[in-house]
Amino acid sequence: MRLLRVFKLKKLVYKFEEFFLDDTVALILDMIKLLGVIFFIAHWVACFFYFVADYEEDTDPNSWIIRANLIDKDPITYKYVFSLYWAFMTMTTVGYGDLAPVTMSEQIYGIVAMIIACGVFAYVVGSIGTIVNRSSTIV
Repeated sequence: MRLLRVFKLKKLVYKFEEFFLDDTVALILDMIKLLGVIFFIAHWVACFFYFVADYEEDTDPNSWIIRANLIDKDPITYKYVFSLYWAFMTMTTVGYGDLAPVTMSEQIYGIVAMIIACGVFAYVVGSIGTIVNRSSTIV
């Protein structure tokens, strides 16, 4: 009787392996990992963008925080969302211009962020091309 249970468990393990080794699931997981990488890098770009403005607040009162009228808002949430918005705008090369670096330090960081974003953009486009290529061979 116990031997029959082991065989049932073995069948369950095989089905589990088939599901996770399926190419479609692997493609979906690759897309999720790619989105995770994008959000991770955008998070750090946004945090440093906020840090530069916050660090310079005493020496140069004219920063993107002042221009966006966020000085009296909740210290982190609004500023982080605006920073993340700027990071995604920069990384996707959209650049609406409604939120821009103002001080010299912010502009220098903006240049560095654009160079980083260029590499990230190339990586993302290449990864999406690879995923699409793999998906067309599966179907």
